[in-house]
Amino acid sequence: MTTSTLSQNGQTTIPIDVRRILGIKPHQKLLYRIDGDQVRLQAAHTSTAELYGSLKTTKPRPTPAQLDNLRAREARRKYGR
Repeated sequence: MTTSTLSQNGQTTIPIDVRRILGIKPHQKLLYRIDGDQVRLQAAHTSTAELYGSLKTTKPRPTPAQLDNLRAREARRKYGR
C-alpha cells in the first residue's frame, strides 16, 4: 500500500509508483471519479485545444492582409453579404 500526506493547503505529492502506473507527467491534468466514499484517480485525456501550436506546419503563416481576406470571405459565406 502506498500513502502520501495532505498538506495544510490541501496538496499532496503523488508517489512515483502511482505516477508510473497512471503514466502521468508534470503539469498533466488528472481526473477524479467519485463513487460514494471512493475516489478513482486517472490521467485526463488532452483536449485538442491544449494541443494547439504543438505541431509544426510546413506552410508559411498567413499575413494580416491574408487573414482579413479570409475573414471577409467567411463572413460573406456565413451571412450572405
